[in-house]
Amino acid sequence: MDAAAAIAVGLAALLAVASFARVPRLGGWIWIGLVELCILVWCWCAFVDTRDGGTSPQLHSVWFAVVALTSGSLLLFGRRAVGVAGHPRPRDVALIVIEPVLVLLPGFAGLPWWEDQFTALGLLDRGKGWAYLLHTVYCTAVIILAAAMMGRRAEFSRGALRWSLYGVIACSALGLALQATGAQLTQWAALGVGLFVHLAYAELSHDPYAAVDLADTDRLTGVLNRGGLDRMLARSIERSERFGSKLMVMVVDLDRFKSINDSHGHLCGDAVLVAVAKRLTGLVGRNGGVGRFGGDEFVLFVTGLDLAHGVAFASRALALASEPVEGPEGSLSLTVSVGMATYHGGGAARLLATADDAMYDAKRRGGNAVAVRA
Repeated sequence: MDAAAAIAVGLAALLAVASFARVPRLGGWIWIGLVELCILVWCWCAFVDTRDGGTSPQLHSVWFAVVALTSGSLLLFGRRAVGVAGHPRPRDVALIVIEPVLVLLPGFAGLPWWEDQFTALGLLDRGKGWAYLLHTVYCTAVIILAAAMMGRRAEFSRGALRWSLYGVIACSALGLALQATGAQLTQWAALGVGLFVHLAYAELSHDPYAAVDLADTDRLTGVLNRGGLDRMLARSIERSERFGSKLMVMVVDLDRFKSINDSHGHLCGDAVLVAVAKRLTGLVGRNGGVGRFGGDEFVLFVTGLDLAHGVAFASRALALASEPVEGPEGSLSLTVSVGMATYHGGGAARLLATADDAMYDAKRRGGNAVAVRA
């Protein structure tokens, strides 16, 4: 067993080095390296636990903390895999770190009740094992959230990327199932997680839908800027042509936006743009993207909708973007014009121009309307 545990440590170290060596190729992907680093510590704990006969409460606390941190880092990996730009919010990081910290403190404080509370067998004895139960519930919940994101990403992927993401999910579930057996068996499930994460990262690093970098986002609204929009739309077209999926683009323009700036000031106008961008981003979700095309123009691109569902989607965008916005001087009424176009070849520029022409068709009707050029 000592030799097997030592081999696992060596394999985990190779994965960590290989993953960190690739991190500079994509800004913000440091979380992939974090997964591999956690798994390396996990395997090291298994090796020491095997060598010493499993007698150290401090080592067990480190192991449980690393299990929790691995689960959390998988959630961050899933977040990047589905294309969420930038680093996670401090609140998200705090929620992921707090459980490992709470696990470490009792073990290193030398509290005598810790070992009884952090064992699966303790659940059979009244008043014991509750910490193990809470730890398992926490890790399970985090893994489920991560699996949901990675599963969603896998649905729209092909080949090695799809099966690598499914491999991460399967090995994570196996690791949770084996957790009660101790570190020796779960280290191999953890190594499987690390291997599939590395393979998925290798695919995502050159995948058309790799996560958007912060340089591609609009500073004011947080959606794609013009450069990011051009790149992501080109990748969406490439994907549409490769897999034969439907692609629709909608141009959303705020009616009479200049009067808002003139009457209420540019700060109020900025607040309107931020509110509309947030609404449209929530509507699109992970089925496409939102970009700021100009001063008060937004572009939405969505995949997988036929014409009827696309028109219904554009109508929802119209209704959502037209909801009043609370400003410093009270509620501001909005209307927007939406132009929609379906991709039939010809490239991104032609598609955007067609959707823009449709938007002006809506303007000519008096605004607050949807116009379609199928």
